[in-house]
Amino acid sequence: MNLLNQKYSKEVSDIIKSSAQYPSLTKAEDGTMYVCYQEYKDGHDCIVAGVLNQEKDTFSEVERISGEGEALKPVCVSSGNQIWYAWGECRNQVWGIYYRSYENGVYGEIHCAEEGEALFYPCLYAKDGIVYLLWNRQSSNAGEIVLSTIDEEGIHDVQVVSTSKETYRPSICITEDHTIYVAYDSFNGTTYDVIVRACKDQVWTEEKVVNTSKTAWATQPLLASLKDKALVCWYDFNHGSDFSYHSAVVFEKDGKANVEESCCFARGIDWYEDIAISSNAKGEVAFSYSWGKTKLHARHYDYENKWSDPVVFTYDENSFASNQRVLIDEDGTIHLAWQYGNQNGHKPIRNAKVVYTWLNKDEYDSYVDLEAEKVSDPFTRPIEANKTLDRIDDEEVKTWIKKNGYAGKFPVYGDIHGQSGMSDGVGEIDQYFNSAKVWGKLDFTALTDHDCYPDWLSQSEWEWIRTTSQLFNVENKMATLLAYEWTPNEYRYDFGHKNIYYKGFEGEIYRSGDEGGMTPDRLFESIKQYKAMAFPHHPAASWKLVSAATDWAFHDEEVQRMVEIFSRHAPFEYYGNYSKYTKNNMQIERCSVQDALEKGYHLGFTAGSDSHQMEHGVEGGITISFVDKLNNENIWDNLYDRFMYGTSGAGILVSFKCDGKEMGQIVEKPVHSSVDFTVSVLGTDKLKVEVLCNNKVIEEKVSDGRECDFTFTKEVNEQEDFYYVRVTQEDEHQAWSSPIWVKGNK
Repeated sequence: MNLLNQKYSKEVSDIIKSSAQYPSLTKAEDGTMYVCYQEYKDGHDCIVAGVLNQEKDTFSEVERISGEGEALKPVCVSSGNQIWYAWGECRNQVWGIYYRSYENGVYGEIHCAEEGEALFYPCLYAKDGIVYLLWNRQSSNAGEIVLSTIDEEGIHDVQVVSTSKETYRPSICITEDHTIYVAYDSFNGTTYDVIVRACKDQVWTEEKVVNTSKTAWATQPLLASLKDKALVCWYDFNHGSDFSYHSAVVFEKDGKANVEESCCFARGIDWYEDIAISSNAKGEVAFSYSWGKTKLHARHYDYENKWSDPVVFTYDENSFASNQRVLIDEDGTIHLAWQYGNQNGHKPIRNAKVVYTWLNKDEYDSYVDLEAEKVSDPFTRPIEANKTLDRIDDEEVKTWIKKNGYAGKFPVYGDIHGQSGMSDGVGEIDQYFNSAKVWGKLDFTALTDHDCYPDWLSQSEWEWIRTTSQLFNVENKMATLLAYEWTPNEYRYDFGHKNIYYKGFEGEIYRSGDEGGMTPDRLFESIKQYKAMAFPHHPAASWKLVSAATDWAFHDEEVQRMVEIFSRHAPFEYYGNYSKYTKNNMQIERCSVQDALEKGYHLGFTAGSDSHQMEHGVEGGITISFVDKLNNENIWDNLYDRFMYGTSGAGILVSFKCDGKEMGQIVEKPVHSSVDFTVSVLGTDKLKVEVLCNNKVIEEKVSDGRECDFTFTKEVNEQEDFYYVRVTQEDEHQAWSSPIWVKGNK
């Protein structure tokens, strides 16, 4: 714990009793500080609110204020001495935006602003006794920003203030001349932009794009009043792991929104981007932002002196820090409520807690840390190899498809393993799916945020993932799978990580701390009721201090249908496998894919990224299959049938059949009879094709071109034999077919 936290921090919630997330804070006119947060306890999410007494070091008058549904991401604001709270809440897979007031020890009734398919990101603002409520109304590949005013009588003046097709994450402020400024981010089909509109005398300006980068995705704009103008801050990122924090001054003039003094005041290479903003009546601004997984920084801003140097507000390198809210009061004191994770969530206590930290203005300079933004996490740095993600020309593909008996089908490319800012990645969950389309050029994907990293994935977060996955699942455009990453406590168990994939979009989450998900065998039994599958990934990986490798003593063929053979961490076909297209992390012996096959397990192969910086489809591998229609059902069925294969990222086409049966199948024939294999490969470079039987190479063909076709015949033995194809190109890209098992019967 650093010196600032030793002097000016207190714990708001009890990490033993529950997991506390997404804090918000506000200060009433009489100086009373109010805090609310999302509490996850006993499999349920609610919103908790109370009074924070700085002098007495207490958090009192604590009450649950939300309804019976699964509550998500609360916000609060003061209007005089009246406090208003708002939050999202999911009831029977229907979302609502709810709000209520608090004054003189009494809570008002819960009001519903709107119910619908996908309603998120409530935002509150108060000015001159009027309370404003905004939220984001989403639908499939679309979103709009809704603005309203609220009081004890209900909701008024509801209007849609965005005009772009797909918008997210609203913010609002009002300047002294009563001009309303609204900001939000918008996906334009290629990138995310920060958009600002202004409303003066009830007339709205056109949308104004604030960010200037043509490649980085600009995200989560936040507004603060500078008295006569507004300050907008945001973060952006590229898929090369680099991020930056920006600000600009916006103002209304002659019916137009104008932008000046655009500034990038911090940049680096790391993960996690959470931001928060606040201003006081003097026009002073406090802005807080993440630096990696463990640090929350703050700077103050005023229109004359601009940005200060940063102060680190959080503990140390061993604690995770996220989801902060900031407040700057009239004397310039900065207050921060933030979410603490117990290291990486793999300690005995895997909950999160809310911490409150403050710093007086006259002490700010003594805590400035000029070295804090010179560090980055090596895990997040891009793989150095110059990697091309070639796809084969459409006409060549059609010819190859017809030749191999796939008439009416076409190849689809996917990556079904990656994280967002919901757990330990960069970016928002909608951006994960849009990134798959734009950067990865993928046809199917799955968001696999951790069930616990750095703290528990809560029930409302699971519903949020479910809803968003469904919104992006559009037939013949993109297929998505409902999924998560089962992440057991690595300091206690060596079970390894598994991605869980559901058939359709029904299914409950079984976390690695839940009774039904504590061990792999319990997990397997629990998810069978939803016909879900569990795929081990990075099966031989070691994180040096702990193992992330798969314990192959646990296996259930009904659910453990595939294994990830390649990711950005390393190739895991066999122990010591190397690829220039990975980070080649340390590996543990007897845990590789070949080790699992040697045990007699029937496992097909996927490849993926294990994306943490929106690099799915770009770094790591991809999974390929053939379908007659792109939809959730066909992708899931092909995964279950093991009719998929992995590559290191290139669009290599592979067909592997035995007596006409596809890869992934079990072929039974009389002992001493024969089976005929056909192999067909169309690559993106010159290539070598190997066939392995029981982990030994039995056939090898080298092609001077990009194609290789051959057949071979084998005798059927009494014991089961497994065969698979390995392709290695001149550019070192690889592909691995799922195996075919041949079993003799008498």
